[in-house]
Amino acid sequence: MSLASYIGRVAMAPFSKALPSIGVTERPALDAGTVDFEGELFDGNPNFDALRARGTNHLTTAKKNFVDTRRLRLQRNAG
Repeated sequence: MSLASYIGRVAMAPFSKALPSIGVTERPALDAGTVDFEGELFDGNPNFDALRARGTNHLTTAKKNFVDTRRLRLQRNAG
């Protein structure tokens, strides 16, 4: 282990106890090694041409049903 790794590990130890654990949805994103367009956006160098080339995202039928069910429930409760 390099000196920098050791110092980083010792310095982060108190914070690791205070920070929340990584969630089930965050782990796959971190394991994928990319944050895609959002990463470019926050880096200040977004490639809008590449984003447009990817086309429109569409929800799967299951996800659309999930969203619609929640929306209808909210509308019923609000009115």
